Amino acid sequence: MRLPVPAVLGLSLLLVGAAAAQSSSGRHRVQPAEPAEAAADAGRAATGWSWYIDAGAGLATSGDVLRIRTDETSGIDWAPPGGQTFNSRDVRLTLDENLGLACGLGRRLSSLLWARLDVGVTTIDLAAEARVGEGAEVYLWDRLGFVAASAGLEYRFVDLPSFPYLLAGVGIDVVDGRDSQFDQTRLAWRAGAGYQQALVEPWSLRLEVRDSVANLDLADYVPPVAGSLTPNFRLEEKNPVHLFELLVLLTGSF
Repeated sequence: MRLPVPAVLGLSLLLVGAAAAQSSSGRHRVQPAEPAEAAADAGRAATGWSWYIDAGAGLATSGDVLRIRTDETSGIDWAPPGGQTFNSRDVRLTLDENLGLACGLGRRLSSLLWARLDVGVTTIDLAAEARVGEGAEVYLWDRLGFVAASAGLEYRFVDLPSFPYLLAGVGIDVVDGRDSQFDQTRLAWRAGAGYQQALVEPWSLRLEVRDSVANLDLADYVPPVAGSLTPNFRLEEKNPVHLFELLVLLTGSF
């Protein structure tokens, strides 16, 4: 049976109205997409701290400090405070490597920039590489204690729980030896880099390398000799002196 045109139009309008009513009921409503900002905030949830503290240990080392040359053809009997007497006319003093301890405190300035205070402590053997006869021998010349304290800035490449970073600052290096002629406090520049790996909140692990650069004052240093004879010697200072630290640090944020 063919329906009249008015009836067909009326039925069509009823079907359209029913469909519109169903879509407005909310049962099949499409949820709006989550804004990109919300996803980014979720990724930064663990970085909302204002402070951090860290502590750890690692390798501390340096390099040449000075070279001592004499005009004696047969050598001089040196009597350093840290080792046995030996005879040589040419001695190079080099800082070896040892365990270093470190701790620090950081304060947020912006999402990527932090202020930080750092302290590192180590004791390093000052070794004498001496020309003895036709060969060379190594003796313990002294044992130097270093306290390196600095204030500086830390720049993080991303505002995420794990990130690489750079650091730079200025501070002081306090040097203390068995021979008091090495004792001094010097201005030092510090630079470094590292990577922080997030663990369980609020803890993270850092691998950090840093270098403190200072000019030690050894121009008036008098090397110790056996007996009363003071040799005619020349000092060649190897400034600036670098104190390298390779550290693993446990970091807590708050």
